[in-house]
Amino acid sequence: MEIIVLLPQGSARLPTLATSATQNYAWPSSGRPAPHRRSSGVSRRRAAGDSSGMYLTSIEIENIRGFLGGAATTSIVLPEARTGWHVFAGRNGSGKSTLLRAIALAIVGPDHARRLSPQFAGWVRKGEASGSVRVKIVRGAQDDGYRGTGKLPKEEISAELRWETSPEGAEPSLVAKPQRQTQLKGPWRGPWAENPDGWLIAGYGPFRRLTGHGVEAQRSMTGADHERRLVTLFREDASLLEATSWLQDLQFRTLEKRDGAEETLTNVLELLNDGLLPDGARVRTVNSDGLWVQRGGSDLELRDLSDGYRVSLAFVIDILRHMNGAFGSLRTVRVGKRLTVDHAGVVLIDEADAHLHVSWQQRIGFWLSERFPKVQFLVTTHSPFTCQAAAPSGLFSLPSPGETRGVEPVDEATYKKVVNGTADQAVLSALFGMDHSRSERARKLTEEWSKLRGKLARTKLTALERSRMKELEQQLPLPFDPIAEAR
Repeated sequence: MEIIVLLPQGSARLPTLATSATQNYAWPSSGRPAPHRRSSGVSRRRAAGDSSGMYLTSIEIENIRGFLGGAATTSIVLPEARTGWHVFAGRNGSGKSTLLRAIALAIVGPDHARRLSPQFAGWVRKGEASGSVRVKIVRGAQDDGYRGTGKLPKEEISAELRWETSPEGAEPSLVAKPQRQTQLKGPWRGPWAENPDGWLIAGYGPFRRLTGHGVEAQRSMTGADHERRLVTLFREDASLLEATSWLQDLQFRTLEKRDGAEETLTNVLELLNDGLLPDGARVRTVNSDGLWVQRGGSDLELRDLSDGYRVSLAFVIDILRHMNGAFGSLRTVRVGKRLTVDHAGVVLIDEADAHLHVSWQQRIGFWLSERFPKVQFLVTTHSPFTCQAAAPSGLFSLPSPGETRGVEPVDEATYKKVVNGTADQAVLSALFGMDHSRSERARKLTEEWSKLRGKLARTKLTALERSRMKELEQQLPLPFDPIAEAR
């Protein structure tokens, strides 16, 4: 099938979709060639314990907003497999957004943290002198480089931020560990650098809008790499508008016959058309007017589609855009007939179920994990369907407001109920903590029917009772026994 671009008469045609390429060079939207990532001053020598990509191995949060300290400190050990869909579920007010933001800040370091969140008033739990977040990171030997010279870390990097309160004001001071030194060490040579070499982290808040940015958000969108990749996680007025602009830029460079642009655009479109959209919808083309989707025989521009379509497409394009920016190319590998992305990193998604129909909620985790097999997704959700894609040992329960515990992995029995069971089994499990899955109205009707059914087992019903029982049976989706007419 060909991807046809709607262009003025006499313009060139975009290439066909079919390709067998495994690596592409993509030009960034700035109009300059992507930098050669193996530049001087960046070491890519393999250190002991290096993995194929950057991942988190553990997370510790203490006295940050709703997260307690002491014996109830949140201490999360992530599965050894590293990649895949890791889900944090909890009720409203359980700290899902705070958790992802704290993780992001610890990965990018104090300089980026201050720009992503200029104020931290209220960040430290009331009554405590300080709060902290610490993550342990392993680097990807293939893509992630260290700045400067010297001996490479032999093990995982520990990166910690601490907020300390003072009697003088409401704004706590931000302290990094390790501290900045003349000889940069640990995270300062890697993910905490001003523009790190690799070390991909991207984060998305629950809104994931496509309209324009607010003034303050625009500053972050044009800032350092880390900030641009995380701004929607911290600001509701930030958007994913740059995602479609990047595709349009690739199209123009394809028409200019820029090296690698055609191949990259073709592969991006193939990924988007590999089962991401429901109901047979497909991305047909990208042109100066935007991204066009064919659905039910009609061509619709991305902005005219429902939130689910817009969010899903823009979000996936944005991940691809940031991978291209972080690594200077978009490397792909074909596994059988399926095209997959061969870059690693950490992607944070707050309320991954937002804007999606339940059938889409059920598929999105599987789709992303299969097309981005080297990515460690850390997501929050309210939906049992989003949890079904959770990696083994990758399902976590956040404490409800008032509970005196930290974030904990669910036990094996709960994991099986949520991941492999029905929706009813999931919502009635310890993870979601519901006592019933029916509405209050339905439970009252069921209780009324049960009383009549019990009376019928003992004696005859009046004509009015028999009529009411039949009426209830028509309203309730229950497996009813027929009423014996003789009684």
